Amino acid sequence: MRRIIAINCNLIKASCVLSLISFGSYTYAENSNDTLTVTGESSGNYTVDKSTAATKLDLSIKETPQSVSIITPARIQDQNMQSIGDALKNTTGISESSYDSERYTYWSRGYRIDNLSYDGLPTTTGSISSYLDTNMDLSIYDRVEVVRGANGLLTGTGNPSATVNMVRKHAVSREFTGSVSAGVGSWNQYRTTLDVSTPLSEDGDIRGRFITTLQDADSQLDRYSKKISFFTV
Repeated sequence: MRRIIAINCNLIKASCVLSLISFGSYTYAENSNDTLTVTGESSGNYTVDKSTAATKLDLSIKETPQSVSIITPARIQDQNMQSIGDALKNTTGISESSYDSERYTYWSRGYRIDNLSYDGLPTTTGSISSYLDTNMDLSIYDRVEVVRGANGLLTGTGNPSATVNMVRKHAVSREFTGSVSAGVGSWNQYRTTLDVSTPLSEDGDIRGRFITTLQDADSQLDRYSKKISFFTV
């Protein structure tokens, strides 16, 4: 009889402990229904949520079935990129080879990059024109999109290196906005860029944008200098 009573006491103790555990878990479940608000900042503008560079479909980078790199305006500004070549040199999987002080070739996956697009419109380039395109100033471009690998879906036949899409800046502001940047660099380099957007109609449906860049620089080479003077509307 005493053994049975002792067993019953142990069962009662175990039941009490389980009841406390159940009560605690129930209380936690009730509290877990409270709203938890997390505030913070994203990784900046060094990436994009979605891109149409590879397929023309508005897909996230994870859903895109190719390797895509986006050189965003924030990265262009923070790294002081001044030409298309500067953007390509800072792109994953892209290598550079130089022929002289002004002619550079860019390679991806063992092939020379000659697939260039402007606002998604492909263009045919040769060895000479590709030198000129990669030396173009970045002031008039919003971002640079690089799709590594074959991209016959958008550019037609071509080598399986990469496709570089240069997206130009557009007049998107319905209010008058503008920015001015100036810089000084080695070898007596002076550079100034003016970017102005303004509505051309009262409701802002018609807008305009004016961009101009002036640059004057010497070089490490004797009797060699470089000047840039252009504007676009």
